[in-house]
Amino acid sequence: MQALFANNIHNLEMVQRRAARFVTGINHRTTSVTNLLHQLQWPTLQERRATNNVIMMYRIVNHLVAIPTSCLIPTAATLRGHNQRFLVPIARTQLYQHSFFPDAITLWHSLPSTTVACNSIDTFKYELQKTKLY
Repeated sequence: MQALFANNIHNLEMVQRRAARFVTGINHRTTSVTNLLHQLQWPTLQERRATNNVIMMYRIVNHLVAIPTSCLIPTAATLRGHNQRFLVPIARTQLYQHSFFPDAITLWHSLPSTTVACNSIDTFKYELQKTKLY
């Protein structure tokens, strides 16, 4: 099953790489597509997923979506990072370990306190652009 996911990720990345060649009009086989992606400032699938997970986490924490926050258990200790930290759910299976809440909470913990404390979703997205999630 893991190989299937890896194959799907690879196929999606290949579509993006072909699109980069199409958009720039550079079809030479010697041209680095990685450099084209950097020039276009297109994020990878992993970066897009991480960004979208953190944005959804912001919406959940700030009650901007109708998802109950009962699964978000605040932690008492805040030795590092910001004060809006939650317990990462225990995942017994690989499938659940890489599902939304365990991944999103882990990424949420890596955000600076200034980003987490934003008053609006637009400000949060702007601050998020300054942060490297991966």
